[in-house]
Amino acid sequence: MQNSVVYGILMTLLTSREKVSRKFLAEKYEISERTVRRYIDALSGGDIPIQTIRGKNGGYTIADNYRIDHSFFTPDEYDRLLTCVGALSSFDDDRNRNIIDKLRQLSQSLDHEQYLLKSDTLVIDSGTWANPHYYRGKIETINRSIADGVTLNMRYIDRNETASERLFDPYSLILKEGVWYVYGWCHERSDFRLFKLSRIRSLYLTDTPYQKRPSDVYGKLNEKFENARQIELHIEFSPSIESDVEEWLGTEVITRKKGDVMTAQALVYSSGSLLKKLLSFGSAVRVVSPAYLQEELLTECKRVLVAYGVE
Repeated sequence: MQNSVVYGILMTLLTSREKVSRKFLAEKYEISERTVRRYIDALSGGDIPIQTIRGKNGGYTIADNYRIDHSFFTPDEYDRLLTCVGALSSFDDDRNRNIIDKLRQLSQSLDHEQYLLKSDTLVIDSGTWANPHYYRGKIETINRSIADGVTLNMRYIDRNETASERLFDPYSLILKEGVWYVYGWCHERSDFRLFKLSRIRSLYLTDTPYQKRPSDVYGKLNEKFENARQIELHIEFSPSIESDVEEWLGTEVITRKKGDVMTAQALVYSSGSLLKKLLSFGSAVRVVSPAYLQEELLTECKRVLVAYGVE
């Protein structure tokens, strides 16, 4: 009995909103209909509530209220299952990626430890306030790839929302400015790259070993942003966001004017992320210069008003 096929049948039943025919399962997993029946019997014998609908238009369904208990699989079985589902390139769609994300969350529940480093003087938390285990599954997969020296298959969404699937040899994990990155050799670009973990949509281990190339991760971290120029940013802001501006630009660029207005002048990179950063402060910040950035902010604010039906 092929465990990957059994798992696949179970996931197909769990994610399908309608009954699934025996013929469909046989064609999908390239097995006979008799073998499908045998695998279904095996799942039913494991206390999974599968209902068999007989007749010409029959098939299989699973109870809507059924949930896989996190202890149903061992950690190694979850890793194998994630690899098998990720390898189904013929089903490379949103549903398949949703399955991978759900399985990763179930895998994380086997280990409630969310901290990558924990001591009396230093704690590194892999998650967010809302989701303590947010990056744990990706980080564990990357660490296993590094330890075993095997290439990763990665689906990535870049800053332009363009999706790509690529092979990647990870070398190290990086936390910079509160953002997680993975550094390594990208097969598609034939070069070393940094990828944001938040933009990785799916990740699974391959069976292909890799040999490390000479690299300089520290040099990569000190590179200039590609296709981005630096500008002199001058802002006025409310003392209510002083700590946020200090964290962003540094204390040495901040001055206090008369009254409750504070100012900051600093060299920053002119990119789409700058506009998003300024908008995140709302009315607590005002751009003094450059003028073109003022116009971009005003244009975006007008788009927000239109989106809410305000002319």
